Amino acid sequence: GGNEYGFTEESLHPKDKHILVNAWPALVPQFCSLPHVSTVGMCPPTDWEHLLIPRMRARGDTPNVIARRLNVIRQDIHDLAINTPLIEKRGTIFIIENDTTVHQTLIPWILHQTSSK
Repeated sequence: GGNEYGFTEESLHPKDKHILVNAWPALVPQFCSLPHVSTVGMCPPTDWEHLLIPRMRARGDTPNVIARRLNVIRQDIHDLAINTPLIEKRGTIFIIENDTTVHQTLIPWILHQTSSK
């Protein structure tokens, strides 16, 4: 609940490589310190509010819920910007321009990473 997800520390110490996609940006420093972990940051385009607000309204989010989620997104974008050097050292950043970016760019990158090991 609350739009937060997590991993146990034990699950991040495998023999095989893990790729964390869109890890909570504030936790990137901890994730990047773990062996066998690559990170992928998903950054919205500069006009992200114009893309997300209509989606939130369309699914019935109340103005209070929209405001709360926008504040979380703004903080995540800030944390992502701070941690971009760490992410790029152990992974990459993708700008999610539209609904096709994940399928056309992100997934092929992940498949390449996992097949090159």
